[in-house]
Amino acid sequence: MCIRDRFDGVAMDGRLNEEQFTRAMGGDGAGSMLHSLVFSRFDRSNNGLISFEDFVSGLSPLASRAPHWEKIKYSFDLMDRTRSGFIARADLSRLVQESFAHQGLHFTQHQMDQIIGAAIGPRCRAPCGTPKEQICFTEWESLCACTGWQDHALRIFTMPDLDCLCEAHLASLVCL
Repeated sequence: MCIRDRFDGVAMDGRLNEEQFTRAMGGDGAGSMLHSLVFSRFDRSNNGLISFEDFVSGLSPLASRAPHWEKIKYSFDLMDRTRSGFIARADLSRLVQESFAHQGLHFTQHQMDQIIGAAIGPRCRAPCGTPKEQICFTEWESLCACTGWQDHALRIFTMPDLDCLCEAHLASLVCL
């Protein structure tokens, strides 16, 4: 199946809304934080719809062959919803919980607080020593470089079947 077939298989009037986008990305149409964030990133015109061109241009960082640094930057930009240069601790916790759930691992909120605290706590302290409620890109990059974190936290930003789609239709993004 080519990229165009995947898009056309769920698009109405040549554009995708958020539910259709989730199905095109391999989900069941139910929204998640990740799908909402990715949808807003793909929706370059901010009109709640994604054209085929928007869809194709947004796929690159999701390929398994995308450079690690590109996934780190892409994931940070997605989670920095206010474009402030920081990721809120609550957003990070929610995304990591979704990432683990995607892999069949389920944790309570208390367990997630402990996981996030253990991962970012030592790096992310305010001058008074209390945990910060947000992290900057450098802190995110450092966290992603930790053994294990890059495998779990960034795996959700990879579509393994995308490489096959891209290879099969590299010369032409539309099926003839």
